[in-house]
Amino acid sequence: MDVPARLKWRKEKDRYAAYPTATDREERYAEIRLYNSGWNTDSMPHKRFENWLWRVNWEGWFVEHGYWDSKQGAADKATEAWRRCVQTDIPRDVDMEVAMIFARALVMPMPNSLCRGRQISSEGELAPA
Repeated sequence: MDVPARLKWRKEKDRYAAYPTATDREERYAEIRLYNSGWNTDSMPHKRFENWLWRVNWEGWFVEHGYWDSKQGAADKATEAWRRCVQTDIPRDVDMEVAMIFARALVMPMPNSLCRGRQISSEGELAPA
């Protein structure tokens, strides 16, 4: 069984972060951070516990997060989630596509079939027939 390479984690101020694409660090990253920790006083002897938040984010494509009880487990979950999410289809941005069509239509010259016998002025307006 081939195990995918782990993400390259870096210690930052309040988290560990990985930047798999090495571009757009604020929009494309994986992170783990200590969510909470303390002592479980309901059992004897008291036991220390930790919860780690893991999150993978690619702005406009996917965001996924979860919690794990160990730092290594959270890093493994973030790595698995990143590998799985980047294999999904990129969602279409229909609003942007429509805006691009309208923007292109506004700067394209008018087709000759619409100008029958009429002259186009220097401002791009049709002269009256």
